Amino acid sequence: MRNDVVSFRVQQILNQPVLLRCQELTNLFNEVDSKLLKECYPVILENIFGSPGWGLRITDRNVMSMEKEAAFKFLDPMGPLFGLTYKLCSDFYLKYELPLNLLPAKLTRDLEKGVLINSWYCERIFVDPQTRRATALKLNPFELLIFRFALHLIPHTQRDVWLESMYLQLVERYLCHFLPCQLQSAPVEPHVPYTPLSVQGACLSQPSVYCSPVSKASLLKPAGAFNQSSGATTSLHSQHNPLAEIWRTVHIIHILMDIWLSYDDEKSSLSPCLTKSSSVSSIPSAEHARMVRAFLKHLHYFANSACSTNPSDMDEMKRMVIPMYKSKIYHFLSGCIKSWPYDHSFRIIMEAWLSYIQPWRYTNYANYGIRENHESGKPVDRRWLTFIAEHLPFYGCIFEQILRRLGRIDLSILKNAIMLHRVCRLISLEQLKSIISEVEESLKLKSVVSPNLRYIDSTADNSAGLKIQVAAQSAISELEGQLFVYKPMFSHEITYQVRHFLREVAASRTKAESLFEEQKKKPRSVGFWAVIFGFDDDHAEEYTVDDRRRVVDILKNCYVIICSVFEIRDMEAESVSDMLNRSTFSPDESSLGASRLFDSPSGISPVVPKPSGDPEKRPICSYEIAWLVRMFHDISSHFNREVPLKSHNLLHIYI
Repeated sequence: MRNDVVSFRVQQILNQPVLLRCQELTNLFNEVDSKLLKECYPVILENIFGSPGWGLRITDRNVMSMEKEAAFKFLDPMGPLFGLTYKLCSDFYLKYELPLNLLPAKLTRDLEKGVLINSWYCERIFVDPQTRRATALKLNPFELLIFRFALHLIPHTQRDVWLESMYLQLVERYLCHFLPCQLQSAPVEPHVPYTPLSVQGACLSQPSVYCSPVSKASLLKPAGAFNQSSGATTSLHSQHNPLAEIWRTVHIIHILMDIWLSYDDEKSSLSPCLTKSSSVSSIPSAEHARMVRAFLKHLHYFANSACSTNPSDMDEMKRMVIPMYKSKIYHFLSGCIKSWPYDHSFRIIMEAWLSYIQPWRYTNYANYGIRENHESGKPVDRRWLTFIAEHLPFYGCIFEQILRRLGRIDLSILKNAIMLHRVCRLISLEQLKSIISEVEESLKLKSVVSPNLRYIDSTADNSAGLKIQVAAQSAISELEGQLFVYKPMFSHEITYQVRHFLREVAASRTKAESLFEEQKKKPRSVGFWAVIFGFDDDHAEEYTVDDRRRVVDILKNCYVIICSVFEIRDMEAESVSDMLNRSTFSPDESSLGASRLFDSPSGISPVVPKPSGDPEKRPICSYEIAWLVRMFHDISSHFNREVPLKSHNLLHIYI
C-alpha cells in the first residue's frame, strides 16, 4: 500500500464519528506497516488533541457511553495509539517538529533567546540555518505525543469546565502507568529500548549557546550516560544507562512540569509583538489548576514510594523528583496566588498549595481519592522536619500571601468562608507549628556554615540544628533569592498582620450573623419568571438558612483557631474591656463610645465589606428592585451558558 493511499484512508477515517474513528484506526494500525504511518502520525495527534479535538475536556468521565469507552481504550498507555508510537520510536532518526510558538510564553522566550534551560532542550532544539534562530523542537514520536497531550490543556479558546472530565481521567491513568507508586515498582510496560541521542543528531548543527559541555549532566547520578563525544557512541551501549528503564517517566515529568507549571511573571513587561505571539495567558484556568493539583498529589505518592533497600533507577528518580522541581513548583504557586482573580475559583489553586505542603497525606497509594481526608487531620510526624525545612518559603511566604488575599474578600460568603476553614485546618494540625517554629529558630543559630553547602561536619556542635539551618537557608536562597529577608511565620510582624486579619474576620462574622437573622425572618420565594422559563435561580448571594448558619459557625471556629495558633488573646473581649475602662473620655464622649461599641455584637465598629470578585454577583442593594435584578441576572446567565455551547457545537459540525 502506497503512502498516498494510506494518507487518504486516514483522512477518511478522521471524518467519521469518534466510535468508528477508534475502531478503524485500530484496524489500520494492525494492517499497515508502521513506516507507512509515520507521515500521518502528526495528523492523527492534531485531530485528537487539537482544537476542539475529540472533546476530551468537555466529556464527563462519569457518563457511560460507547464513544467515551472507545476513546479511552484507544488512548490508554497500553492501547493502539501508544502501540503505534512505540513502533515508530524504533526508528531512531524519525523526528517531528513542534513549533516553539505552541509552547508557554516563558519557555518560548527562553529558547528563542538561547537561554540554556537544561540539556534536555539542548539535544532537541532546532535552529533555522538561514535565520540562525530557534524555531522548533525535534521530538521523537513518544515525546511529540506527550507534548500534544499536555498542550491540549493550555488554550483558553475552549470553555473552562468544572466537571470530572475524561481528560482528567487520562491524566490520572498516564501518571499511574508511567509514575508507578508501589514499592519495588516493576519497569514501565511495555519494554521499549532507550537509545541516547548521538552526536550526529540535532545538536550537531546547534550554536554553542545551546550545547555547552557543562549542560550535559544527567538527570540521575551517572553522568557518563549523556557524555556524547564522537568516540563514546559505542561505549554508551555497553555501559549501564540509568535511563534505560525510566526514560518515559523522566520525559513525562519534565514535559508536564515545563508545560503545566510554566508561569510567566514577566508578561507585563513584554513588548506588544511578543505578547501577541504567545497563545498562553500568564494566569492559568481553573481547570488547569485542577490538573496541576492532581499532578502534584501524584508526585508525592511517587516520591514517598521510594525503596531504600536495594534501590533501582526508578527509586533514585523518586528521591530526586521533588528537590529537582521544587523551584518551578514554588514560582508557579506563588505567582498564581498573587495574580489570581478575586472569585471563588481561587479555591482550586489554594487547594493545590495545600496538597503540596502536606506530603504526609500521600504516603499510601491505596488511599488515593478515598481516605486522603482522613490523613489530613492526623498529627504531623517529625520525620517530615527535613521536608518542611527544605520547603520553608512554601509555608511562611505563601501563607502571608494567602492571609492578605483572604483579608480582601467577603468572608460572609460561604465559598470564601470554606477557603478560610481549609487554611485553619492546616495551621491547627498538631505538631506542625512546633516543627515550623523549630526550623525558623534554627535560622538564628550562629554558624560559619555557608547557606550554599549541602553537608556539614556531623561532629560539630548543634549538628542537627545546623543541618536544618542549612536546608532552610538553601531553600530561601533558591526560591526567593540571596538577598531575600525571610519573615518567620510566627514572628511579631506576621502576628500583627494576623491581628488585623482577625478584625476582618470579626466584621465578616457580624455581617454573616445579620444575614442569618434576616434569612430566618424572610423565607426565600421563587420568582415568577423562574417558574415560567425554568431559569437557574441559584444566586451567589442567596443561601438557605442552614448555609447562613454554617457561615457563622465556620467564622467563629476559624477565629478561635487563629487566636489559639498565634497565641492571641480574644480581641473582642480586649476591645470591650479597654473601651469600658477608659477614663480620658468626657461624659458625652464616653456615652457616644459605649453606644457605638454595643451597636456591634463583635465589640468593634461595623465594617461594610467592599464588593470583591465578580461585580455581577455582588449583593442586591436597597435602592435596587430585587425581583427585576434577579430576572435580568437569570436571563443573562441563561444566554451566557447556552449560547457559547451552541456556537461550539455548530463550529464542530461545520468543521
